[in-house]
Amino acid sequence: MKTVTIRRLEGFTLIELLVVVLIIGILASVALPQYEKAVEKSRAAGAYQLIKSINDAQKIANLEKGTTGQVYPFEELSVSFTDIYQYPATGYSFEGKDYRFILDQTNALTAQEPAGAWNFGGFPSYYLSINNGRRACGIIGDPNNEKNIAMCKSLAGNNTVSRSMCVSGEKCFME
Repeated sequence: MKTVTIRRLEGFTLIELLVVVLIIGILASVALPQYEKAVEKSRAAGAYQLIKSINDAQKIANLEKGTTGQVYPFEELSVSFTDIYQYPATGYSFEGKDYRFILDQTNALTAQEPAGAWNFGGFPSYYLSINNGRRACGIIGDPNNEKNIAMCKSLAGNNTVSRSMCVSGEKCFME
C-alpha cells in the first residue's frame, strides 16, 4: 500500500491576519492623540522661546536708547527675526510657521495660534504671551474647551488670572 502525505500550505490564516490588524488599530488609536499633544506642546514651546528672544531684544533696545517700557518695531531690534517666507520681520507683527507674533503697545508680546487661521478666516484658539515678564496663556473663543485649557495650564501654569490681566481672551492662566 502506498502512503500519501498531504502538506498544508504554509502561511497565515485570515483570522490571524485580522487579529494582527485589530491589535495595530488599537495601538494606533491610543498612540495618535498622545503624539498630537506632544507635537502641539513642542510647537508652543518653540513659540515661547521665540517670544523670550524678542522680549530680550526689546529690553536690549530699551537699554541702548535709554528708555523704559518702549516697544520698538522688529527692524529697530539688534536681532533679526524672519517670517514664514524667510523675509526679515518689520513693523509690529510677523507671521511665523506656526504662530503670528505681535508686539503690543501695552508691553505684552503675544503669539497667536495657528498662523493659518488668520489667512483663511478662522479664529485662533489660544495665545501665548509674556506680560510684565511673566508667561501667560489665554483662551480665545470657547473658554471651556478642555484641550485649550489643558494646553494653557501645561505651558503657563495652573494660576487662573482675571480678565484684566489678559492681553485678550476669555480665560487666562499665568505662571
